[in-house]
Amino acid sequence: MTALQDLGESLLRLSPAELARIDLPEALREAIAEMSHIGSHEARRRHRQYIGKLMRQVDPQPLRAAIDDATGESKQAVALMHRCERLR
Repeated sequence: MTALQDLGESLLRLSPAELARIDLPEALREAIAEMSHIGSHEARRRHRQYIGKLMRQVDPQPLRAAIDDATGESKQAVALMHRCERLR
């Protein structure tokens, strides 16, 4: 369960453009967008738990792969960066 919350935290760190490229359920997408409007520390903590709850309904493997691609941490993204550096 904490792994799903951590995955939700990774989604929160993505930019809106990166989030738009990831296929998410509408409720999860709305919860992530709503997080930017929450100011209270305790309310943010509870909302993170809510996002973790929504994450239980989603298959985490495609999300992890999409996050890795968006952040450049996937093997393909690293290989592409290395190829570009060699060409440079």
